[in-house]
Amino acid sequence: MIRKLVTRWKDLFGAPPERAVEGVRYSYWKGAAGWCWNLKAANNEIIAQGEGYSSKANVLRGIETVRIAAATDKVVGVDPLAP
Repeated sequence: MIRKLVTRWKDLFGAPPERAVEGVRYSYWKGAAGWCWNLKAANNEIIAQGEGYSSKANVLRGIETVRIAAATDKVVGVDPLAP
């Protein structure tokens, strides 16, 4: 089943990013608030999360969106002292 999902993602979104980070992993599950996911760093700290998805398909799309967005080179900072 996992292989089928990965193949489908490649069809929709292309190959995974070239710059993979060792030890980082996504997890998803069904909870009281609906389907949820998190992204954990190699040190097991949660570095991103999402919750309240209505279906497993939607939570997997959410994970894939974050995965693709994380591969971009854009970093935007906000200066709290800027007018």
